[in-house]
Amino acid sequence: MFSPQREHYKKGLYLLYALMLSLLLMSCTSRRLAPHKPTSDLEIKTILLIPFKKITNVHNRFSQVRCPICGAVFNTGPILDGAETFLTNAMLAFLKANTSYKVISGDQGEGARSQLISKNAGISEQELIREIGRTLNADAVVNGYLYRFRERIGTAYSVERSASVAFDIHLIRIADDRLIWVGRFDETQRSLSEDLFRISLFFKRGIRWLSAYELAHHGMECALATFPKR
Repeated sequence: MFSPQREHYKKGLYLLYALMLSLLLMSCTSRRLAPHKPTSDLEIKTILLIPFKKITNVHNRFSQVRCPICGAVFNTGPILDGAETFLTNAMLAFLKANTSYKVISGDQGEGARSQLISKNAGISEQELIREIGRTLNADAVVNGYLYRFRERIGTAYSVERSASVAFDIHLIRIADDRLIWVGRFDETQRSLSEDLFRISLFFKRGIRWLSAYELAHHGMECALATFPKR
């Protein structure tokens, strides 16, 4: 016998199932920008990792800024001390564990940066990155910008204010100054009731409020999912 209540219940179950299967990572994107060639054809063997840079060193907090490399727009905010080091170390660990590139440390890159700026104060950010790579004989450069790294106020199960993290990462080939790959993460964690369409993320992370470092760790995993590996 047809039962409107039963049909309504079944439709509700189907909707919930569809929501749980969906993984709408609207805050996180990563993609190759060069043609899809085998990684070996990119002629990249050595990568210089430039430490993440806080964009608020240049722009005011609580403003809207454009990335100097890829042009993406982010809202800036407070950044915890040491957050850029945390992301740099996470990127370094990823390169060593998941790729066979030779990695040049960021310390060498910072020394080259200082020398280049002293010689040419008007050099653009992209030109500066390219010249740092050339100076250190790198085939490509990985660099990133940090826009927000705000810690939650509260606990894993009750917050007054949730964590908020935003950053982007770029892989630039030195030979032709080409942006090969970009990864971005921009999220302020919201409650399940506020963001029902991201229900799968709540099950993946656990139904709790993440710290800024936990949110950033998830963001790095998400952003690096398509990083070109050799």
